[in-house]
Amino acid sequence: MMNWLFYTLPENKRSHYFICLWISLVFIPSLFPDKYSFNITQSALNFICYDILYYFLLTKGYFDR
Repeated sequence: MMNWLFYTLPENKRSHYFICLWISLVFIPSLFPDKYSFNITQSALNFICYDILYYFLLTKGYFDR
C-alpha cells in the first residue's frame, strides 16, 4: 500500500491521467448536480479513491492494451 504514496506517473500516461481525472471529478458530477453535489471533504475522498484505482489499474497493465 505504501507504493501508491510514492508512485510517479510515467511521462506517456500523464495526459491520460489528467483527462480521466477531469472526467471523474468535474464532468460526471456536473451531469447529475442533484445526485453528485460534493463538498470539499467528499471531493478529496473522491480524488484519493480515483488515484488509488488508477494506480492499481496502471500497475496491473489494464491501460497498456
